[in-house]
Amino acid sequence: MPEDTKKPNRFQTAQPQIPGVPQHQAPPQAKTQVQTPSTAQAAPNKPEAIQKIRQRPNTIPTYLWACGGGAILIIVIALIFFMRGSARAAHSAAPVESSEATAQPTQTAPAEAEPVAPGRIATTEELTQPWAAKKFLYRTGTGDTIPAMVVHLTGNTYWAFSLQEPYGSCTLEYETDTQKLLNEYGVRSSRPLLVDPCSRTVYDLTRYGNGPNGLVRGAIITGVGMRPPYAIEVQVNGHEILATRAEPEQ
Repeated sequence: MPEDTKKPNRFQTAQPQIPGVPQHQAPPQAKTQVQTPSTAQAAPNKPEAIQKIRQRPNTIPTYLWACGGGAILIIVIALIFFMRGSARAAHSAAPVESSEATAQPTQTAPAEAEPVAPGRIATTEELTQPWAAKKFLYRTGTGDTIPAMVVHLTGNTYWAFSLQEPYGSCTLEYETDTQKLLNEYGVRSSRPLLVDPCSRTVYDLTRYGNGPNGLVRGAIITGVGMRPPYAIEVQVNGHEILATRAEPEQ
């Protein structure tokens, strides 16, 4: 009798019935990854990995190196300039000790002292041109000295006078700048004039004005002055110009 080929195999387990899955197909089984010897060798041990990480060079981006280097260079340059400036300031503040500092100062000729009258006050060679002038001092009878001046007038005439303001303490000025006479005193003149900067009085040495003892050279042409300047008598002895007496005797 033929053997039944459909007889169940008792050693074969029955497949479970899964809805929607044909009975002849086996359900998919989960794939398990089997570590092959090559994969196992590829995965390094943990200590070796840490050691390689430690041995790995520090890869800092190039632009960070450039920025850091530029900043360091700027700081170094600033320090150099600061140190040079401090050294220069210390050098300028320190006293200079040189042969010039220890050398004896050069002695210059002292300025010529103003002559004191009564006596010789000038020479004709010093006052050759008209309106040339020279200052001197006049010692009064009380021992005081007052500033004075002698002027070479036109016509080969010499006239001396006190620069002390009459009845005041201001010092008169011999003004040769005709433009200044016009701008500051309102006087148009082609020759020098005597002015009082305190009272704004202007005197003309070519004209005569009233004095306590008569006419005196130096008439007032503008201002509030009381009288012409005090006159000083002048004599010419050869080339010497002498001041002999002041008016009034002071």
